[in-house]
Amino acid sequence: MYHRLRTASYALRQSAPLRGFNRHTNGLALSTRRGFHATGAKPMALLDTIAPWTLVPLHDALQAVHMGTGLPWYALIPLATVAMRTVVTLPVAIANRVRTRKQVALAPVLSAAGPVLRARLAASEAAREGRLTTEQVTVLSQKEARRRRVELFRRHGCQVWKSVVLLPLVQMPVWVGTSLVVRAMCGWSAGGVTAIGVEPGFSVPAEAAFAWYPDLVTADPYGLLPLIIGAVSLANVEWNTNNLLNRSGSASRRSLQSQGGPVQRVVANLSRVGVLFFMTAAFQAPAALGLYWASSASFSFLQNVAFDRFLPLHRVDPRSVMATTGSALPKPNRIETRVIRA
Repeated sequence: MYHRLRTASYALRQSAPLRGFNRHTNGLALSTRRGFHATGAKPMALLDTIAPWTLVPLHDALQAVHMGTGLPWYALIPLATVAMRTVVTLPVAIANRVRTRKQVALAPVLSAAGPVLRARLAASEAAREGRLTTEQVTVLSQKEARRRRVELFRRHGCQVWKSVVLLPLVQMPVWVGTSLVVRAMCGWSAGGVTAIGVEPGFSVPAEAAFAWYPDLVTADPYGLLPLIIGAVSLANVEWNTNNLLNRSGSASRRSLQSQGGPVQRVVANLSRVGVLFFMTAAFQAPAALGLYWASSASFSFLQNVAFDRFLPLHRVDPRSVMATTGSALPKPNRIETRVIRA
């Protein structure tokens, strides 16, 4: 018996140690070595990778303008925001507005073509022989109307994807990049931007103190600037929503407000909720960043007001848009022939 126990003990010591036990204490005590590595989180290196050719030049440009003009930072930030939006985003916004005006002008032409397409399908040989139901006629006419709309918008250079993609593709990187630069200049954590140092002038009263702010690196002690940001942003959302309703006729507007327009209502409500989150973040942001956000939101609101005054979307003459091609719609295809073959 003693010999068997000794042999088993020797075999246990010679075998590989079990995970979680310490071999040097005869396998009886738990090992203090963990089964995982408690390494720290890797820093976000993406912004540091793109900062030398995106964020750093913007920071250097702000520094150069500040040294060249001698303006205090509380005045330079709004002026730089207006200049940047005017040079970079305003031309894209104007082009986007012109495309939208063309789409609005061509909408009556497309609406008038719908009944013609349905009548043509209803009078086709397939419909007379009973191979096309009323529902099929409606579906096929809608598909043909969409095809003609795409072709017509492409002919006049006012594709829908351009209106949806181009302006945010330019405006969002500018807004995010400038926000990161200003935040890094305040010394706040900017998600990995280490190539931009703290701006000493943001703490100097002669260059940073204005109104009730002692400097530009602390948050608003009274919360007035975040409220201004929220009010201007909400006014911008409501302005755009009301203009969307006013572009339709009175009957269409009542239908949009009561029954139809679920997409518009969802977008408007999401925008209002987004304004609340944005205003909440502004309460925690430094004063310099709040100045930039307030200036950018005010520029957007005034831009939309100016567009509605000088580039309105209602009462656009379709003939002014179609004058470049001389035809209202693409050449009609023989829809009934395609239906019979299908």
